[in-house]
Amino acid sequence: MTARPKEDLRITKPIFDAAARPSVHQHHEWDFLKRPETAVQVYVNALRMSVINNLHLILLKEITGNKYLPVWVDPQKTIDILKQLEDTPTGHPLPSDVMVNLLIAGDLDLEYVIIDALENELFQASLVGYRRSMDFEIAAHPSDAISLALQLGAPIYVDNIVMDAASVLLEKNSDDQLIVTADEKIENSQELLSPKTSQQARLRQLIAAAFNLDELRALCFDLGIDYDDLPGESKLRKIIELISYFMRQNTLVQFLQYLALARPNVIWT
Repeated sequence: MTARPKEDLRITKPIFDAAARPSVHQHHEWDFLKRPETAVQVYVNALRMSVINNLHLILLKEITGNKYLPVWVDPQKTIDILKQLEDTPTGHPLPSDVMVNLLIAGDLDLEYVIIDALENELFQASLVGYRRSMDFEIAAHPSDAISLALQLGAPIYVDNIVMDAASVLLEKNSDDQLIVTADEKIENSQELLSPKTSQQARLRQLIAAAFNLDELRALCFDLGIDYDDLPGESKLRKIIELISYFMRQNTLVQFLQYLALARPNVIWT
């Protein structure tokens, strides 16, 4: 596959009035966005380490399908992603923190990230958003793009051509362990997150993708929960607190059943 030409920053025609749109670094909401028409939305399903060569694997999965995209990277590239998935504070700024500050300083609002090209078995990614009502697109390393998306709760997409060319079909057994017959490297890898942490990280990404802000408020209302009483300001933080609530009540299974009824097209397990 031939990668499309990239520019560090491309400003195109105005898309609509920026004044009518909330600032991403103030609200962290993506309910108003244009979606790429030739891409599939994914989430970070697992973060694994090869027992053969010590490389780390970011395993992206379709939200409404069963295809996985394995992205192999240097271990240093996954430190930030690991912290985002664990939702643990650090004593120093992470690379994604720096990227967020640069976006703010440049008055750039991120809409989504997309893995949009594959060249010589290397993935390429882009940060897509707007600046003062003008579209922009910035080339990025896939792991950096994924980390930034996790930091802000932004959608992650994979171009359909890339997904068709590089995805694999995987299954899991009753112990949530991968069963692979076509990719020995994936089969010989181990999960870096605990099962509980991995489940929470997957669930909050799926909820963020399946429900916009108004729908999330309605979901909370239907469940007898006051959305505004949930700690935090951003949509992502509200989702984390919502999941924590059901875990404390030992009713996470019932919550998942309700989500499956509300969004049957999403694969919740």
